[in-house]
Amino acid sequence: MSAPLPILRLDTEPQTYAEVAAANASKRALDDVWRVDWSDLDQIEFIPGCRFCDDTWTIPLEWASGGQKRKPHNRTIVFTRAIPKGWAREDARTIDALRRAKRISALLFLKTVRVNNQTRRPFKPSTWVKITQNTLGAVRFALTELDDTTTSELPSSSCPDAAIRLFQSLPASRLEALIAQNKAFGGAAVRRLGALSDLGALDDWPSAGLTTVNEPSNKWQPFEDDFLTELAKAALWFTEELGPDLISCWEDLRAIKQDALGRRRQGHLQAHRKVVAAQWEGPTLRLGYQFPYRLNVSEVDGKRVKSEITAWPPRDMQQVRRLSALLQAAHLIVVLLSTGARDHEACELLRDCLEPATGGFMLTGRTFKLSDDGNGGLRNWPLPKVAVAAIRQQQRLARLMHPTGKRLFVAFADRGDRDMSQAYFSLQAFAKNVNLLNGPSLGSLCDGNVHPHRFRKSVARLVGLALVGANQILFDILGHRDPTMTLNYILSDPEMAADVDQVRREAAQLLAQDALVTADENGGPAAEPVRRLARRHMPDRATPEQEVDGLAHAARILSQNGEVLLVKTGTLCTKTFQQRGPCTGTAGQPDIGSCEVDCMHRLELAAARADHERAVEQILSKIGQNESMERAFWQGQLVAHLSLHADLRMEMLARQDIKEALVGLPPRLRSKLEALSPIGGTPAP
Repeated sequence: MSAPLPILRLDTEPQTYAEVAAANASKRALDDVWRVDWSDLDQIEFIPGCRFCDDTWTIPLEWASGGQKRKPHNRTIVFTRAIPKGWAREDARTIDALRRAKRISALLFLKTVRVNNQTRRPFKPSTWVKITQNTLGAVRFALTELDDTTTSELPSSSCPDAAIRLFQSLPASRLEALIAQNKAFGGAAVRRLGALSDLGALDDWPSAGLTTVNEPSNKWQPFEDDFLTELAKAALWFTEELGPDLISCWEDLRAIKQDALGRRRQGHLQAHRKVVAAQWEGPTLRLGYQFPYRLNVSEVDGKRVKSEITAWPPRDMQQVRRLSALLQAAHLIVVLLSTGARDHEACELLRDCLEPATGGFMLTGRTFKLSDDGNGGLRNWPLPKVAVAAIRQQQRLARLMHPTGKRLFVAFADRGDRDMSQAYFSLQAFAKNVNLLNGPSLGSLCDGNVHPHRFRKSVARLVGLALVGANQILFDILGHRDPTMTLNYILSDPEMAADVDQVRREAAQLLAQDALVTADENGGPAAEPVRRLARRHMPDRATPEQEVDGLAHAARILSQNGEVLLVKTGTLCTKTFQQRGPCTGTAGQPDIGSCEVDCMHRLELAAARADHERAVEQILSKIGQNESMERAFWQGQLVAHLSLHADLRMEMLARQDIKEALVGLPPRLRSKLEALSPIGGTPAP
């Protein structure tokens, strides 16, 4: 046994938790924390103020992420909670079990591992505390399952604390029961413990590669498009229509300090405010103004009393307050959809979070995910105008609710913290209490919970789709008219960038598959090459399996492994990066903004035929109203649309109004159309 190391004293200022952990890891005793003798660990101060011999470890407040994670119970690990009922703390098996649990906790904090072929750094402090708490619950379960097996009959272990095993001797069926019972343990903790075992840093884990995780959940999936559209519309109505006057009304009601007779008692004030609320009007919220939603403003007074409001004015000041709570949730939704911010990043926003930038404003906040600093790191998000307006309005609301507070989003509860600690409950309340006028609540349209992380996943999906083709929600509803506004943020966040890239590639391949399935009905100069590609890789007599494989292979070719671009709805650019095109003049990334109708790489999907048919009808109405040069312009547009789909062209050229519209066609356009089909309507030989 080697001589004990001296107590390791570490000052947290100005060191970060990562620097402290690195300093600890450099000590010989922590180089192999699983195998070193306990006497070499016992007095080491693993985290500031907490030694290995202590049964309670508490991370410093400076190490904790924002919100609820700063609460003492979310910063504290109590190892004695792993002791089963009836076990004495001084028993040898209890002592060894706690030592093993502490070693495992230290490994989770110090070791970088490989999980699913990806490098995973050690957990951040707040996450580490939660994972260890879940693991202690699993330890208690495992210890309860142990029988009186003698030490000699247990599997061998390199850990000196050999009087007990935690998971190594647990039967597979019981381990599965443990994971089913403790689902929080069955996720990240199980994956990390398995990786530590594979690394050779831990041998108190089943040798079989157990990677059981939680049951699939929608908690981390993007929202469905229909629900997200309705949610965004409702949030914008709250922000733009209801919000300005609602806050003004609440300001006026809060300013009332006496009734009409000068009385200041609470009962007199409430009665007077109720009278004022019933008569209050603003520029938008006039008396009788009908809401497009049914808003639940239920009261709690011993028991819940359901109450809905569908028109202005509210009944009293309490309803104004409850509407204001929904308004704050709407502001939060706009911010989350505009930035893809994480839960803690949104809750940690300060009131003075808008920073002027060229052409607008940036949102300034803190992130703990991407920073090794225990206090988090500063970062910026580009903002569309609608998000800037929502934040400015939220600043008014926050000052009204908690005048001396520092955070942008506040708690509406009468007791407890004055700052919002978690976005989840506010979002859930919005989805539950905002109902379609003649339908269910918004939340009933959502598959799963309205969890804040799903906004982040949804933004990644929308941006990924927007990189393939324009997206309604991202550009039109939320006001991101310039893709670079969002991309500036996305490119600074490697996690979201990876999600976006995956969505983009998947969407591009789906577009390519659709183009191949409808190859015979597609149009445009690239239609024939695509038909040849489809025939080559999707033979008529292929088995269903071969057809699927052939379609997937052909889609990878056509999409260049997910790089195909959507010029506009129904139009694809098939140019590879090695080919030249009229949009750029050189090889490289296509410039879809300069796409030309007669480019040899342009593919008109079969689904776009109806769009071209409608465009032709609009052009015919214009040609009949214009002469000379304007007529020639519209004739050029007509020929462009007729050139794209052969079946549409043959159908149109047989119509008398089309023939009349083509009278006086300039020679260049006539030659182009004659090369495809004679103007008389008979196909060219």
